[in-house]
Amino acid sequence: MARKVANRKKPHGMVKNNTGSGLVEKLFIDFNHYPNWTHAYVGRKFTNALSNEHEAAQHFFFLINEFFGDIEANIKPILANNQRHCHRLTDVERELALKVIGKLHPNVKLDEESNIWQLAAKRSSGIRVIGVIVTEQLYYFYPLFIDHHHLLLPSKKYNQRDYKKYNFLPQESW
Repeated sequence: MARKVANRKKPHGMVKNNTGSGLVEKLFIDFNHYPNWTHAYVGRKFTNALSNEHEAAQHFFFLINEFFGDIEANIKPILANNQRHCHRLTDVERELALKVIGKLHPNVKLDEESNIWQLAAKRSSGIRVIGVIVTEQLYYFYPLFIDHHHLLLPSKKYNQRDYKKYNFLPQESW
């Protein structure tokens, strides 16, 4: 017969349920909602075409290996405008982004309330992802296109090459 042992320890309140209706501080990145987000566009004022397949592979590896993890880990500073190179698009940049979005996603109509953001990793290499952030119970990020060469918001540091000569379009080659 087993002997009964008394448990004299009282449980501590270490498990806490957060049953409030507040926002969960997690970022959900939806790659499926706008499937053309990896496509390239060539226009008069903007291009995100790449020089060749090798450059495309480097950029996509960086996005998967580093970029999106950094964005997930830093969503709170990003939304508080405390992350370098991450901010909402306004004015001329927003209008240009809407034009590119219209070309890559012809059935998508974003309204004035849509929060279109430019996001960059801490080690960005000039690569930016333009998308919409929606806050419901989670933070949702919907990538809409990649600004491979930092041309949406030009910078002398990143815009020395003649990107108009670039003609590698991943959607036509892969």
